[in-house]
Amino acid sequence: MNAPAVCAIWEAPLESVQLFLQQLINGIQIGAVYALIAVGYTMVYGVLRFINFAHGDVYMVGAYLGLFAVTGLLAHQVPAVQMV
Repeated sequence: MNAPAVCAIWEAPLESVQLFLQQLINGIQIGAVYALIAVGYTMVYGVLRFINFAHGDVYMVGAYLGLFAVTGLLAHQVPAVQMV
């Protein structure tokens, strides 16, 4: 076996591991976002005993403000967008 054939054999499993790790990170990130929203709802309901239906709107405004802050401060760094 020559070197290109060996590289081709290991290329597919390596890509699948990278894909798995990326999807694992994506799942953890979206789970953390859901957890933050749930904690916000729980805190508001625990204090007021009233469900605030504008909670999602406030979350969206905060997400956009965070996006603009990160991209404005780190305009030329593409990974900065993933921080939001």
